[in-house]
Amino acid sequence: MQKWFSLKKLYFTLISIAWIIWMMIGYGTLIYTLVNSAIITNEEYLVAWNYSYQLKECENPTIKPDWKSYDRTIEEKQKCKDEAKVSILQSRNYEKKTSMVNWIVRWTLFLVLFITHFPVMMRKEPEIV
Repeated sequence: MQKWFSLKKLYFTLISIAWIIWMMIGYGTLIYTLVNSAIITNEEYLVAWNYSYQLKECENPTIKPDWKSYDRTIEEKQKCKDEAKVSILQSRNYEKKTSMVNWIVRWTLFLVLFITHFPVMMRKEPEIV
């Protein structure tokens, strides 16, 4: 007669469920990051993600070292906006890449652990299946 309950069966069940959930979260985040960066244009990103405050700051007067404010010229304002856009979009690319690398590394490590762990335990305890 086979035991219907054992701690090892419970352990394998929980590990399997955790692995499936982890895989779904990892793939979901990875796919979301890829689709998000493919669908949302840079112009939409600048407006929608509240980064427009950096661009609006270019319109504000600047304080000179003599503590007097002065209005920027049109060229200075445009240069400020261009630099802000470049900075914002570089930040977006950095976040996208780090998110992708983060989930690829996590998924790979967990997959390696799961693949190497499960068969070893199954060989040691064949009655678990």
